[in-house]
Amino acid sequence: MTPTPNTSTERALIRTVAGATRKLDEDLNLSPLQAIDRLQKLHERFHEHWIRPSPWLVLEDCWILPASMPVAKMLEDIQTHGKPIGIVGAAWLESVQRDVVLRMSFRRDEKSRKTIEISAQAAVNEVKARRQAVISAQVFLDASRKEIAMRYSFNPDQAVEPGFIRVGSIVYSSDRRVRCYFQNKGFADVMEQSKERFQKVVKKLEEIQKTEGLKR
Repeated sequence: MTPTPNTSTERALIRTVAGATRKLDEDLNLSPLQAIDRLQKLHERFHEHWIRPSPWLVLEDCWILPASMPVAKMLEDIQTHGKPIGIVGAAWLESVQRDVVLRMSFRRDEKSRKTIEISAQAAVNEVKARRQAVISAQVFLDASRKEIAMRYSFNPDQAVEPGFIRVGSIVYSSDRRVRCYFQNKGFADVMEQSKERFQKVVKKLEEIQKTEGLKR
């Protein structure tokens, strides 16, 4: 028998995910602020279930705006990358030990639907990779100061200063490969710089493990 979510918020989240799959009768025509408000309400309502950086707004060119991003920055990015076309988010259901992905469209057209699906699949791939990782790191950027910060899986409570936004993650898997996960192509250079830093940390940890092994 398949286990059933046993908390009210988990059941509400399942209903929300299921409801979002229904085809729209017409476009929602939300203003940018209305779309942001919808995102923030979803983020707050199911806060304990979201797998960071979920949930996020998806813009016309597949650029994403996480709920944690300052509203002023969201509005600036909307001017550059197009109007919000939907919301995507990956969430964890603790009582049944599985995750779900929200795909909420604001538009009926096929192009928008495909863009939402691309963003959702990227979320699925990143979550799976982080679960299977030997070491992983979340990458943050303060664009005004052009500074990068990284939070490693071996130090999950590491604080990130205000002004930084999450732009992606890096994963080192058991096959000894390093992979970057990010959706906003504008951050490709940032992720490449972060990857170089990440690889140095991985190399250092491997050296420590070898030294410890020799001592034994």
